Amino acid sequence: MSIKRFQKNDIEGYCGRLDLFRFFLFICLIFITARIWYLQVIEGNNLKKEADNNRIRTISEPGIRGNIFDRNGIPIVFNRPSFTAQLILENISEDVDKGKLINKISNILDIPQDIISAKVKSLPKLFYFQPIILKKNLDRESLAYLEEHKEEIPGVEIKIEQRRFYPFKGMASHLLGYIGEATQSNLRNSKELKYGALVGKSGVEKRLDSTLRGEYGWRKVVKDSLGREKNELAALSKNPGRGKDVYLTIDLPLQLYAETLLGDRQGAIVAMDPKTGNIIVMASHPSFDPNLFSAGLPQKEWKNLFTDISYPLQNRAIQSQYPSGSVFKIVTALASLNEGLIDENFNVTCRGSMNFGNRNFLCWKKGGHGNVDLYRAIVNSCNVFFYNLGKRLEVDTLARYSRYLGLGKSTGIDLPFEANGLVPDSKWKMEVLKKPWIKSETLFMAIGQGYLLVTPAQLARMVAAVANNGIKVKPEVIYAVGDLKNNLKPLKEEIPVKKEVLEIIKKGMIGVVNEGTGWRARVNGIIIAGKTGTAQVTSIETAKILKAKGEFSSELKDHALFVSFAPADDPKIVLAILVEHGGFGGEVCAPIAKELISFYFNATKEERENLLANNLIN
Repeated sequence: MSIKRFQKNDIEGYCGRLDLFRFFLFICLIFITARIWYLQVIEGNNLKKEADNNRIRTISEPGIRGNIFDRNGIPIVFNRPSFTAQLILENISEDVDKGKLINKISNILDIPQDIISAKVKSLPKLFYFQPIILKKNLDRESLAYLEEHKEEIPGVEIKIEQRRFYPFKGMASHLLGYIGEATQSNLRNSKELKYGALVGKSGVEKRLDSTLRGEYGWRKVVKDSLGREKNELAALSKNPGRGKDVYLTIDLPLQLYAETLLGDRQGAIVAMDPKTGNIIVMASHPSFDPNLFSAGLPQKEWKNLFTDISYPLQNRAIQSQYPSGSVFKIVTALASLNEGLIDENFNVTCRGSMNFGNRNFLCWKKGGHGNVDLYRAIVNSCNVFFYNLGKRLEVDTLARYSRYLGLGKSTGIDLPFEANGLVPDSKWKMEVLKKPWIKSETLFMAIGQGYLLVTPAQLARMVAAVANNGIKVKPEVIYAVGDLKNNLKPLKEEIPVKKEVLEIIKKGMIGVVNEGTGWRARVNGIIIAGKTGTAQVTSIETAKILKAKGEFSSELKDHALFVSFAPADDPKIVLAILVEHGGFGGEVCAPIAKELISFYFNATKEERENLLANNLIN
């Protein structure tokens, strides 16, 4: 009996526990059903959106930068296909010997094996579908070889990208500028930019970056849980927009010729249309190749460029500041005449020097120029004559006329990082140097020395105002945006100088080329007005001492300058030429002006086309 009773109790206990377990399962089923209903009905739409976000990805596509042309529609910057070799490990079968494959890739692309091996080993197997960049900007030979032997190098694919291309290499590189990856500062200042975007860093590429850049597009792609792209949803994608084309004011053949004439010398050439302010030439040497930046410049090469003591990245036409030398005598003469301090018959006797106070002020000509009037003083660039004008002029008056002619402040040209130059006066010296102005400093300023600093672009603007009979124009490098028909209108300003005063100055400048220090600029059949300049890097006295000791280096040699316009009776072109440490402007810069003016007016269509063809790179 007892055994049967125990068996009965066990059965009853088991049935009770089974009922309890069934009840528990029933409750769980209710909870699961309720949760499923909640997720499907209440949260269904939200969860579907999240699932789509995980499945459908948006990939940004940068806009296509607009092209840049010269004033005649010749392309000087555009985009062209660039080919990148990449390795996708997922596409390599397991029976392929990766060591031999890496060796073959290394030989074909001239990449060290250890670099390729390191990239392969650093990629987890889970992400074998992600491409490993092997080499960008493949040359034609490498590209052709890869295409012909693609079956021998499994996993290697070619990706086509758009790359900025400058077909004339370093030509006008400072004017054009270069592009590079956007910095954190760029990203903060523009909501349109995304990480990895390429933006203009200098020159026109920077100044008109938003115009050239174009609008972002996007691709909607379906990816799996590992991030592998399966297919593209074309209906939801948008092609990137193309930026506007830009037409510059420069004359490309003349620009190339100017850079050829500068050669390896450090300096700058600015040529301008005096009627419109259009910059026809802006050359700065040494230059750089913008293609290096669009290809992705290695850190070491960038550092070499940045630390080069010849400053190849600096646009000497608008960023470098120099003493103006004797070119400034134009301003001194103009101010003296317009203020009524002298007339054109005023004359002095030059014996090679002049005493003032306790100093001896030297003329550049040791024996002197004898008796000279204003015309002869301009023609022969007599220092003693202009020292005498400095005695009559107040520094603030001289500074005022300098500013009338556009010195001492940026020209407003459409390029970044333009320097202001410096026109000193009594207020400036007291505020900056905490010292009063002394009269001897006015004498130095009268011949373009002392604290005075100018840029070649400012000198071109100054001379254009004289050529234009007192109409000062704003220099422009942007001719049109989008279409050549949309050319910009010139900005003009009249300076308060008498027309008869300007005629006297122009008469003297014509004499400079026809019978004076600028005779090497003469061109048959064209009347040219000009002014030579030699800007001292160190004083004449100091130079003599250093030469006597044998310690005078080329870095202490004077800068050579020459400004001009032609034809003198109806100016079509203004030139400002500066060669650093070149010596006398009449010897070094005037011949350059002669060649440029002759080419500008006389070069045949065939000569211009040949110049373009000879400087074009593949």
